[in-house]
Amino acid sequence: MYNSLNMEKGSVLYILLTDSTAISMGSPPSQDVKIEHVSKNKNEKVLKGSLWKEYVLSKHKKTITLISVEFPDVYLVNISLSDISQIGFEEMELLLAITTCKDRLIVFEDKNNWLQEGVQIKVNSYVFIIKQPGMADGTIGLVRYKGELPAQKGLWFGIEIKSFSARGKGTSDGEFRRKKFFDCPPDCALFVNISKVRLCTSKQAIENALRRPADQIGAKVYSPPPQLKIEDRVVWMSDDGPQWGSVKWIGVLEDSKDGEYTVGVHFDNPVGTGTGKYKDKQLFRTPHGHASLIPVLGLIKADEYGEADPNSYGATGGYYDDIKKKNTTALYKEQERLLEEARRKKSSGATQENDLNKPTVRRGTLPMSGSKSLHPDGNVGSHEAGRTSPHNPMYEFFGTDVSPKPVSSMSGIKGPPDTVCHAPQTRPQRGLSHTQSSSFPQGNSKYGPVHRLVTSTSSVPGTGSSGGSDGWKELSVGSVVEVLGNPPQYGVIRWIGTIPEAKDPTKLIAGIEMEEEGPACTDGVFGKRRLFTCQPKKAFFTYLTKCRKDQRFAESSKLVDRSHSQTFGSEESPDIPGKIPPPEQVSHEVEKYTGKRKGIQGHHNSCYLDSTLFSMFSFSFVFDELLFRPRNGGDISDYQELQTVIREGIVNPLRQSFYVRADKILKLRAMLDRLGSIKGMMSEEKDPEEFLNLLLSLMKADPFIKLSNGTESYLYQLFLERDERLRLPTTQNLVELSFFQSNIKLAEIPACLIIQMPRFGKDYKMYDRIQPSPYLDITDIMENGIRECNICGGLAVYECKECYEHFGTSLSKLAFCEDCKYVTHKHVKRSKHQPKEIKVSKDYLDYLEDLNRAGKPTDSEHLPIPRETMELFAILCIETSHYVAFVKAGCDPDAIWMFFDSMADRMGAESGYNIPEVRVVEELPLWLSPEMQDNINSIKQDKDLPGMMRRVLCDGYLCFYQSRDVMMYK
Repeated sequence: MYNSLNMEKGSVLYILLTDSTAISMGSPPSQDVKIEHVSKNKNEKVLKGSLWKEYVLSKHKKTITLISVEFPDVYLVNISLSDISQIGFEEMELLLAITTCKDRLIVFEDKNNWLQEGVQIKVNSYVFIIKQPGMADGTIGLVRYKGELPAQKGLWFGIEIKSFSARGKGTSDGEFRRKKFFDCPPDCALFVNISKVRLCTSKQAIENALRRPADQIGAKVYSPPPQLKIEDRVVWMSDDGPQWGSVKWIGVLEDSKDGEYTVGVHFDNPVGTGTGKYKDKQLFRTPHGHASLIPVLGLIKADEYGEADPNSYGATGGYYDDIKKKNTTALYKEQERLLEEARRKKSSGATQENDLNKPTVRRGTLPMSGSKSLHPDGNVGSHEAGRTSPHNPMYEFFGTDVSPKPVSSMSGIKGPPDTVCHAPQTRPQRGLSHTQSSSFPQGNSKYGPVHRLVTSTSSVPGTGSSGGSDGWKELSVGSVVEVLGNPPQYGVIRWIGTIPEAKDPTKLIAGIEMEEEGPACTDGVFGKRRLFTCQPKKAFFTYLTKCRKDQRFAESSKLVDRSHSQTFGSEESPDIPGKIPPPEQVSHEVEKYTGKRKGIQGHHNSCYLDSTLFSMFSFSFVFDELLFRPRNGGDISDYQELQTVIREGIVNPLRQSFYVRADKILKLRAMLDRLGSIKGMMSEEKDPEEFLNLLLSLMKADPFIKLSNGTESYLYQLFLERDERLRLPTTQNLVELSFFQSNIKLAEIPACLIIQMPRFGKDYKMYDRIQPSPYLDITDIMENGIRECNICGGLAVYECKECYEHFGTSLSKLAFCEDCKYVTHKHVKRSKHQPKEIKVSKDYLDYLEDLNRAGKPTDSEHLPIPRETMELFAILCIETSHYVAFVKAGCDPDAIWMFFDSMADRMGAESGYNIPEVRVVEELPLWLSPEMQDNINSIKQDKDLPGMMRRVLCDGYLCFYQSRDVMMYK
């Protein structure tokens, strides 16, 4: 597109009322051309609400040919006058400031003459402010400025907030992009377009807004009511561990400044500070020391906490009530006695198993007394009576019939085990020295034969009555399994074999890489031998009969639903069919998209995937072709299933309800693990670019990036030599430097450009800080670009790379027109340079030729050279192996930015679940502005930067840019 604004006073201007088809062409169409005579590849779909200028009226005056106000090479040919509406110049300017066609039509078609109000609004007019985040609709403001703004199209309003309740909720003090338009107190000004204001003619409303409100009793409630009710059981995490209690009061305290709800809790134990009285008012009543007032966000529902409520099994005594008052040693011995009694019953023929629902000691206090376990040193034994432990070892067998015969050690084993069975390893784990699995010889040894796949009872040793369910027979190396217990643990089988020292030396043992770390787990070593390799504290060894397929992926929807509710919380996340576009307007209902339990719920090393998906789909449609392209002959057989999992299970729920539960991501991970060439997608931490390349290749997506050397890719890694002069490089600096040093160009404008920062893993960064550019100018890295002469501003037809640093370090300084190339290279320092011709777009040359024939000026003063820019819409960051995302929420230039963390909080302990969170980051546009560079550089230590700013500048990993022009017309 060759001009940003093709409009001048005196033009006849229109707004389109119906979607239509336009022609994109370098030269203006003739008066009698018909749309069907234009080649299909030049047809463009244009939306109602787009803005146009008269080009030529037909002879019979029933149709008209229009040229786009915003894109001067796009024409509407012979369109009916009934499909357009004429508007005035100021009306056009008001609508032009609105970035979406949908919102333009809302203003234009308003029955109360919204657009005319915009014309009537002058400086010193009072207006109602609407659709502004954090501000009630109807807030009163005073117009202090009406006119153009730097780098913005159309007519804007500078407003001083007058409603007392909203003072301080603005974004400015009358300054916009370092230019002062008026003076007012800090954070009391806004710059908005006509879609955010309505004319206020009510004197009463103005008087009420200017009057300071009288002091009121009680606080205004801003937060939504909590999902708690009286007598609900809750858990509060104290410094000494979880404390259970019952809800007795819910409300907002009189002196609450933020309107947040507070909960009055009657605790089971005397961990409180009173009896339920607050400021001479008895809110509820408890025995002394059992009452506390706690913010609602500080509590966990007991049924969502990962441990049993000690008082939920009846108040009339029983097992727990009989022993809970005993000391640690007595409690331990009591458990040991009960387990020993259960073993005797088992050996005497009793078949009734222990009730797993009986209350147990809180995890983190005691191990299960008397249970037998395989320990990392190879010993098989029981815990000593009276011994306390800070953890419950993951090597325990969850039953009474699985105790192998104790042995003193395995030190007598000679040589490496010959029976090791390994899952394929695709790469070393982060921060670990990778041990090659293939170094172990195969065959038979003291460890017994390896069984990669159990197929029948006759072929399996150890299939006695103690084997339990036959589900374990289908397991093999690589199976995703659940280790039976209360609560169950999850992982992936990496090794299967036998150990002769066990009670039943023919019984199969599984080496499992667990999802969660365990304090007694290893990195794959058993005894003194390595059986497989994984991250530290994740290798767990147990009998294969104590494993079954992971029930979170069971085909039974009833079982899946129950498991998900227990594993990931009670928040619903149903699949949603159909086509749901990303939200266009967020600022006026920001509460819908922010807070806890928003975004995508993380689970076990999924943050890289959660943050990438959130960046791709939450507020942008640049990747939507993946969701809707029909299957063709070259696609994988699971194409439609994979597409449905992403569209209906993840993207649609994210866009409609703004929450995706972790099981939906697990389903995608399982498919990627099964279909892709990258192993470990279910359990291991991966890099975002690995996920992107895998997903896009499985979906047969067209590569976004096509380079002049014929290379195609989905994202662009910044390879470059460090420039020591760059103190705070921008992505603009680094992209230009990378393309320059690599001697490549973009063959075409990408709809999406994903840039990978010059860093490798979490340890090496070429630059400590990188400032993402809010807009990326790709004009000078295009192979067939339209570039501006560095000297005169005319059309450049030569580029001289040897002039780098002669006129500056920007690539724009390397371009020259014919005359300026000749003059500048007469200098002795440049006389031996060899400039090369620039491939100027043929369409643009034809366009200039048509203008010349029509006698219209084509010099740089009358026809500025256009710049091709892309918009930043997401930043993916990594810190200490954890990925988060900053995402632009909408298409407006002033759209708010949001911060997303899929694991921001956690409910419960090991068996609990993560809680995602989305927050508004109002200051982010300021951090990305060039004006902030000096301020940022003045802060020498990264640790002294504000937390969010440090993440953006120091932890950037991927930057996502999009071209809205290419997205619309592709």
